[in-house]
Amino acid sequence: MAVLPPDPVFSLRAAEMAPVHSICFHCNGDSQRLLAGTQDGKVFTWNLATKRYQNKINVGSGTILHVFHTTDTLFTQEKGECVKIWKLSESNYNVDQTIVSDYCGFCRCLVSESNNLLFVPKKDSQIDVYTLDGEEIMTLPVSKDSRVGEVMCFKHLEISNSQYLLAAYESGDVLMWDLKTQKSISSLKLREFPLTLDYDLILGRGIYGNSSESIQVFSISKSDMKISLKCEIIMKNAGVNVLKIRNDKKVFVSGGWDGRLRVYSWKSLRPLAVLTEHKAALQDVCYSDVPIALWNSPIMAASGLDSTITLWDIYN
Repeated sequence: MAVLPPDPVFSLRAAEMAPVHSICFHCNGDSQRLLAGTQDGKVFTWNLATKRYQNKINVGSGTILHVFHTTDTLFTQEKGECVKIWKLSESNYNVDQTIVSDYCGFCRCLVSESNNLLFVPKKDSQIDVYTLDGEEIMTLPVSKDSRVGEVMCFKHLEISNSQYLLAAYESGDVLMWDLKTQKSISSLKLREFPLTLDYDLILGRGIYGNSSESIQVFSISKSDMKISLKCEIIMKNAGVNVLKIRNDKKVFVSGGWDGRLRVYSWKSLRPLAVLTEHKAALQDVCYSDVPIALWNSPIMAASGLDSTITLWDIYN
């Protein structure tokens, strides 16, 4: 008998919560929360013990493309406006730094907490790199003659003790940047521009998603940093907004335009389950780093344009 897909352990909804474009867990001691960035410029903080939202932060008027929380710092990215760095003091957030961004696309900024790096997309294919305190370190500029278009998504990698940034552009070009030399050292041309990517340093394998029916699998050679396509996974319906490999590297999940969460084995790439709780396009997926006390298990969260956040126990 086939195993039925699981139901969510809970769904978070509020009448005043607009479509949710970004989510992240913030687990600090006994406090376990989930933060949600919405289409109308707010960040809702949900208490996972009570399953209710505690408060909301008015960030601005634009869509919150990305939220990320370290121990005491919140990062928010408002589409077409700026990246704000908020400091948590007791139960209140105050803006500590504002990084103005003229970028109007959908690429999310990226926080590398262990390396104290913040990557921010800018217009004209530019990527700026900051410390987590908002101090600018470098710019990764693409030659105007290359015409790669705007940056669409990127991933920070540490390979053999060296720092790299894998960036995909509107033209379908994928560039590997060496952060020490600030130069592109490898490239790949795709049929369609990627909307999302993730990479596993242990297996040396990554995945791209785009507007087509396929998820493309690629690898990076450690000897020469060459990027190579390996195979593709065909889906029933086209369009993927988010791909996330789970922390334990056992599965990965895609969030589709059709509202489906598709779970795959990361080792075999075999489909395991299709989760159909959402009624509109998925926008983000995240995993808790620690077990959530209420369910005594790590939890996956997913959010979308239906203004709903679903919580899943797909570890057991």
